[in-house]
Amino acid sequence: MFGGWLADRLGEPLLRQAREVIAEHALPATLQAPTLQLSTVRDNPVSLGAATFALEGFLDDRETFGPVAAGRRAARAAKARTA
Repeated sequence: MFGGWLADRLGEPLLRQAREVIAEHALPATLQAPTLQLSTVRDNPVSLGAATFALEGFLDDRETFGPVAAGRRAARAAKARTA
């Protein structure tokens, strides 16, 4: 995946050159599965990726997320009782 301002400006020529260089240096069997493409994530993909990893880490942390989920369930239950 190529992204960011450089990939936006160089586009297909960058992909073509990368494919050629990879084909020269990689083992033939390793070239079957991966694909090289331009990212569709615009603006700031690095920050978006970092935020995604942070969110994923938070959601995997049951010590933290468990109480948050329990609090949300309790708030929804209380709201339903008053409605």
